[in-house]
Amino acid sequence: MDEFVQGEVAIGVAVAGRDGVPLGAIHVAGSLSEWTRDAFVRHAAPVAAEAARAINGSL
Repeated sequence: MDEFVQGEVAIGVAVAGRDGVPLGAIHVAGSLSEWTRDAFVRHAAPVAAEAARAINGSL
């Protein structure tokens, strides 16, 4: 499924099992009225990646 929301910026990070098989994803979205694309990526990507690592490590 493809979705697009005008004025939204988003990133996704995979959540995988110990065998590397994807189990799900973390999706983080923000408004372009509040963020530039670059600023959003700089701020949201590390948080989303750390959350995925924490989930991956708990599986």
